[in-house]
Amino acid sequence: MRTGNGNSGLPYQLVRFLMVGAISFVVDAGVLGLLVYQADVGYIASRLISVMLAISVAFVLNARFTFLVRVADARFMRYVCIQAVSAGLNFGVYSTLVLHGPLAGRPLLSLICGAAVATVNNFFLSRRFVYVRKPGDRA
Repeated sequence: MRTGNGNSGLPYQLVRFLMVGAISFVVDAGVLGLLVYQADVGYIASRLISVMLAISVAFVLNARFTFLVRVADARFMRYVCIQAVSAGLNFGVYSTLVLHGPLAGRPLLSLICGAAVATVNNFFLSRRFVYVRKPGDRA
């Protein structure tokens, strides 16, 4: 839980943030699989649906479980923007490493590095700009 100085509870929040990330990944992969293999929806349309659902689930769970703030519509758009920035960062790190960096030709290791950088970015930007507790704000 966050208190006045804004830094207390960082390890607690980070662990919960990672747990929510794992849950949202399962939602993303599960919905994608259901749509592609059971509903015969195309790959791209399925991915668009699954990622938006996963982002929505992560937003709500992070608000209620990780940062202990109420869900507010205004925050969701900030969250989506941060997700877009982090996706670009993830892809940029991955592309640089897999094509030109010390991990050239090693896509899985490059993917891990890109995902790690994006996760750290997501956590700190979300903590600073999305899940800011206001006076009287309760989960």
